[in-house]
Amino acid sequence: MGGVKTLDASSGKEFKLRAAVLWCIHDYPALGTLSGRTTKGYYACIHCDKNPLSRPLRNKIGYLGHRRYLPLSHQWRRSFLFDGHHEKQTEPRKFSAKEVLQELEKVKDVRPGKQDASKKRKRGGNEEPIIFSRWSSLWSLPYWKYLLVPHVLDVMHIEKNICDSILGTLLDIEGKTKDTVNARLDLLDMRIRPNQHLKEDGNTVRKPKAC
Repeated sequence: MGGVKTLDASSGKEFKLRAAVLWCIHDYPALGTLSGRTTKGYYACIHCDKNPLSRPLRNKIGYLGHRRYLPLSHQWRRSFLFDGHHEKQTEPRKFSAKEVLQELEKVKDVRPGKQDASKKRKRGGNEEPIIFSRWSSLWSLPYWKYLLVPHVLDVMHIEKNICDSILGTLLDIEGKTKDTVNARLDLLDMRIRPNQHLKEDGNTVRKPKAC
């Protein structure tokens, strides 16, 4: 079944050449392109499915609930230092292959391109969350739903971005640091780390040293 007629250079005989895609290696944005999975916004985390770790902050979205992966008796779950709350939630459950196909069925008619503004769905409304934005042609492969690791993230890009952010923050490099005024205001909103809140010094506002 199938295959392409190919000549064996060693034996001089023809045979049917068949190929299979076992996995894709790419960065995070390309994951959304190839899988059809939403990789930005409140449901960007591919490990959380319908139970996202996301939370709105001043001018961005934060992912703050990773203590859910710790044992229920772990002392860090009871600490207020992370985000001002105890962590009582359990590890989020992953979609089964059947549930993924049900999600894909909702977007089978979606075509690439900009969405009509009137059809966009916002978090907090009565609409269901958008887990998959469109149907990827890879799901047409008969074996694709059975692959345990169909997508592999290229750690080179991820490690570089994280390393740049850490070094930029530790060295307080202008334009590279994540320790911004809005980040300090986020701490104020969450009521954590009061020693790092912005301080008024006469007519100026300063940031206390973080490191």
